[in-house]
Formats: sequence, C-alpha cells, structure tokens
Amino acid sequence: MPGDTPSTGSSGDSPLPVSARHPVSLHISLSPRDVRHARAILPHQLRLFGESVEEVVLTIDTLGRSATEAGPELKELQTIVAPWSAVAPHTVIRLVDYSPARRHALSEQFFARGMIPRQTYRVGPFHAYFDGWFATTQKYLFHLDSDMLLGGHPAGWMEEAIALLQADPSVFACNPFPGPPRSDFGINQPSQPLSAPRGAHSIDGFSSRIFFMARERLVNPAPKLPLKRAYWRGRLRGLLEGTSGIALPEDIIGEQMRRLGQHRVDFLGAVPGCWSLHPPFRNPEFFRRLEEIVTRVERDDFPAAQRGDYDLNDSVIDWSDARAAIARNRWWRRWRHPK
Repeated sequence: MPGDTPSTGSSGDSPLPVSARHPVSLHISLSPRDVRHARAILPHQLRLFGESVEEVVLTIDTLGRSATEAGPELKELQTIVAPWSAVAPHTVIRLVDYSPARRHALSEQFFARGMIPRQTYRVGPFHAYFDGWFATTQKYLFHLDSDMLLGGHPAGWMEEAIALLQADPSVFACNPFPGPPRSDFGINQPSQPLSAPRGAHSIDGFSSRIFFMARERLVNPAPKLPLKRAYWRGRLRGLLEGTSGIALPEDIIGEQMRRLGQHRVDFLGAVPGCWSLHPPFRNPEFFRRLEEIVTRVERDDFPAAQRGDYDLNDSVIDWSDARAAIARNRWWRRWRHPK
C-alpha cells in the first residue's frame, strides 16, 4: 500500500551480498504433523537464510516413536527435508533424542532440579525444544518453529542483532519485527518503543516460536532454569490429559529473563529489515492458500489491518471456522464429554 509501508525489500529479490556466514545456528523444529505446511514454509525459511548462517539444524520430533509408529507423515517430511542436506552441507537433519541418557543430560544441563518432561501441560513440545537447542554448535542461535514466516531478509538483520546483544547485556534475546511493518512502526501488543534500532520495541515476554540470542545464555543458563509447574488450571489439565503439568518453555525462560532484569527487543532494522508472521490456526482455506500467503510475505503484500500484527489475522484469512472448531474441542469439553 503506497505511503503506508516502510521499505523492507523482499526475499524474492536477489539475496543480499554477505562477506561471510554469520556464526549462527539456524534451528527449525518440526514434527510429522507439520508436513502439510512444511511443504511450502520450510523452503521459504531455508531460502531466506541460504549461505548466511554457519549451520542449519532441522530437528524432527516423533516423541520417541519409531518410523513405523510415526506413520507416513514422517516419511513424507523426511522426503521434504532431505534435499537440503545435499544442497547445503552445513544442514543437519536429526530426530529428537528421547533416550534416558539424553533425558538426564538435558535435565542437568538446563534445570536446577527435576527431570525434563516430554511435553508441557498443553501436550505441546518441551523435551524436543531443549534437545534441539542443545544440538546446535554456533555462538548465536536463531530458532524458528516450522510454521513461522519471515519477510524482508535476515542477513543484515542478524548483524544488527549480534551488535545489539554484544553492546547491551540487558537484552536477553532479539526477534524480528512482529508482523508486516506499519509506517509508524507501531505493533499490536504491549511494548515500549525504543529509539534504535529502526522499529525497535522492548518486550518483557519470551517466545519459543522465534528468537535470536547468544547460545551460551540459553544452553548454559545461570542460574539454571526452574522446572516450573503451570498455574492451577494448567496443572489440572495436565493431570486429566496425562501430561506433566509443567509450564511452557517460553514462560519458564521468560520468568528467568525478568528475574535477571533483562528484556527482549523486537526490531525491523535497516532496509530491507526483517519481520515475522505466525499463522495462529489451521483450516482448509489456510492450506488452500498457503503458497499464495508465502508469496505475499516475500513481497510484503498485506493490507493495513495486518500491519503491526504478529498473527495472520482475519483481514487476510477468515478464521471463524477454526475458532469454532477450537471452542468445540476445549480440553474440559473433551474430559466432560469423551467420545
């Protein structure tokens, strides 16, 4: 929209020249259930980073199941990711390690006490995240969930993020700008605008979907992280659904960040900058239009109502059926009315 959008460039353009790879591990977490969106989004993610990072680590979470138990989706996902290791030798493809030895090692590495659980109270990944982060090797870690979309170009943005982390110890982590940028760089979430870098906001929460930080700060936390249990309703859900009742990784890490007097900085950065977009739901329209959405992200082609919003919203996709389905399938409804 002319006059409403700052110049961000496009990943459809030729990649920006870089003098060398950044000392960064790009980590992308995947699971067999991600296969439908991974067909379009994983190539998008890997195209953006290309040769600008020293290492790409793709971890696939099967919850310890064998290839046969994981089903045909695992085989299809492996077919999608396999070509990247041939094209880019710095790509590592690995299954999450759920062995007892690995579980003990991760528990001792990250946590003050207790044994790392497989899943959170929401039946979401927990062990898988820490296993993947620990498997990386570079000085900096750029983590993406498999459904995260990125606009602009991360090469120059990473240089600014590294400089910011080195210059300001109060910055725990950096994220790309949340959503396609508005001309005033405003965002639709609580934050404190900063004067620099361009389009910067201070945020007191941590996101496990996407972050850039010094690997040492996460992998060797000081003090070590507490295995915090969820609030009472979450603990009840964990009990009823047979999970650990442990809080989400982002809540545990975010609490540590605040305890240390640190914060997260989301910023766009110098042109072309970098921004992120997250699809909050899945419905038939999303999968039908996914290739189009990836193209729109790479062209920064969004209406004003989407700008500054980290979640892909109803100005682009009608999510009403997805919301209705989630409302019908709330965990307490499943418990009270089992099939």
